[in-house]
Amino acid sequence: MLRIPENAILEIKGKTKNGYVVPGDDKTIYFNFKDTQTVNEKGEIDPGGNKVGSNKTPGVGLANLVLTTYFFKLFENILAIPTHMIDSDLDNGIMHVKRAKLYGYGRRLPVLYLTGEELGNRIQNVSVDGLEVINRRMFTGSSLDFDDNLEDMMELKETSPSYVHFTIKNDHANDPRISRRQIVENGLMLKPTIERIVVESQAIETLVQTLAKWNGYKVVDFKTEHGVTKYNEHLLVDEFGTGTCRILGNNNSPKPFNKVEAFLGSEISDDVQNLRTEGLNKKVEAEIKKVKRLWNYGGAHYDKNK
Repeated sequence: MLRIPENAILEIKGKTKNGYVVPGDDKTIYFNFKDTQTVNEKGEIDPGGNKVGSNKTPGVGLANLVLTTYFFKLFENILAIPTHMIDSDLDNGIMHVKRAKLYGYGRRLPVLYLTGEELGNRIQNVSVDGLEVINRRMFTGSSLDFDDNLEDMMELKETSPSYVHFTIKNDHANDPRISRRQIVENGLMLKPTIERIVVESQAIETLVQTLAKWNGYKVVDFKTEHGVTKYNEHLLVDEFGTGTCRILGNNNSPKPFNKVEAFLGSEISDDVQNLRTEGLNKKVEAEIKKVKRLWNYGGAHYDKNK
């Protein structure tokens, strides 16, 4: 059973989880998932929001841990994408991870703010708390500003690769976009690393769309974060839970537990609070075998029951 050591110190107080470190250990962190969700400026639950909602959602921390554990194991075993996860424990709501520094963390960059006709435009230096990788199959919200020809919920063709772009991780600046050229020119990431992350992101999109489609859902978009360890290991970090993706299906309900259903099925979603680590591991093992078998015979478009 995984527990946070008694001598561990709170180092990271995040929106959806806290990070604890043991003095003298500069290699790992213990994450404790919280029953909080991000909201937008209107106070509505929104995976793209930069504020924490005033009300807790009982069980959402466990749902995030279940999804993150599930996906990180699939990403590693099916897509060969390394993650920072070492182990997790559903009973205690804990994930033990490798410590990694987000790409670009600690830099400051000038960012142009569009403040309206009356105030005009202004440039302000913002701190880079890392880079966020956004993967879109459908365009909605702020992404409609990318092009005047985009319409709400416009979808890319199924045969087209998903659209990947980057933002600066900074809640106060509302995570401004940054181009791949700007990332390289400002020394935030090397071009080969950017190319690797784009390939990984599009592979993840193919997998999560497959799983969601099997359960009657569709993934609109999702966010990932990437970092590097002191030993120069490139890793997928943070989490892949209810607050990192948007989905459609089953009356488009925004309830976080619908995302458990979207990817793991209604049987687990209906009883997620009683799910234990052993039960999730069995689900992961079965899913790995099923996906590999189906992809060998035609990939993402095969029916899960064949």
